[in-house]
Amino acid sequence: DAPLGGSQKTALDAIKHGDLAAVGAAFTDGIPRYVGRSRNTPPITRKIRIVQNKIPQDFSGAKH
Repeated sequence: DAPLGGSQKTALDAIKHGDLAAVGAAFTDGIPRYVGRSRNTPPITRKIRIVQNKIPQDFSGAKH
């Protein structure tokens, strides 16, 4: 997404202009690792909404 307070309205335009892109979610191995806001990038301009989640919630850490 475009960063909040940035000079552009889209992520691609922001990157072309030299701004950092705002990261609102990260997925690895098809699993959402976080959804909402990254601690290391600017805030997003649009709200993220999860419509449906078919991934079982397993916080055992067995894969790691």
